[in-house]
Amino acid sequence: MARFITRKEAEGRKFRLRVFAGMFDFLATIGSLILIFACVALLASLVTWIRNDAKTTFASIEYSITSALIMPEEEQTPQATQPPQL
Repeated sequence: MARFITRKEAEGRKFRLRVFAGMFDFLATIGSLILIFACVALLASLVTWIRNDAKTTFASIEYSITSALIMPEEEQTPQATQPPQL
């Protein structure tokens, strides 16, 4: 046989459900804020890493380009004088 629920019991259940829903909303908000801060920290770390890596990468590329474009002067070895032939 089905159990009948009084108005007072129904209102009590609704109130408990509202409290749990509010509590879960609050916890979801706090969790979302923590997740957002973690993502911002990761992005900041990535930007810092890219800046440092870009300096190193462009330095090696710059060295390669300058060494390819600017040829070092070859040292000319002095020619030995031959003794006069008699």
